[in-house]
Amino acid sequence: MAASAGQRMLLVTAGERRCALPLVNLSETMRPLRSEPLPGAPEFVLGLALVRGAAAPVVDLAKLLGCGQDSPAPRRFVLLTVAERALLLAVTDVLGIQSVALSSLHEFPALIKSVRSEFVTALVVRDTQLWLVLESFLLVPEAIWPELEAGRRPR
Repeated sequence: MAASAGQRMLLVTAGERRCALPLVNLSETMRPLRSEPLPGAPEFVLGLALVRGAAAPVVDLAKLLGCGQDSPAPRRFVLLTVAERALLLAVTDVLGIQSVALSSLHEFPALIKSVRSEFVTALVVRDTQLWLVLESFLLVPEAIWPELEAGRRPR
């Protein structure tokens, strides 16, 4: 497949939301690690976890997106590398990697548009580089989801 034909995305769920994350900043997925709370952190930051001996903040994607309190607990962590720093993104499930046609990416709304305004302020003030990475994450529209589940690239 030609590189220009599609963008490879990691499909995840965060609460009831389905998201597509470009692979460029993603390193790996893993079972959730034990994390220690971080006093004074925004509510979407679960704490710090050790990844190969280095502390990494854990961001709960469902909480960041404002999903309800009854969202399932994160079952997977996605390790991001942001400006040579590790960050763990806690997600409900990892569904796999899918190539999405570049011509259809305009149909996917930016995930960051769903983030509550007070969280936007907290992110921009604390970590502009993380904010820039999150801007590349997309929400998967309900109409496109069946095609992705069937392993077909959206048109």
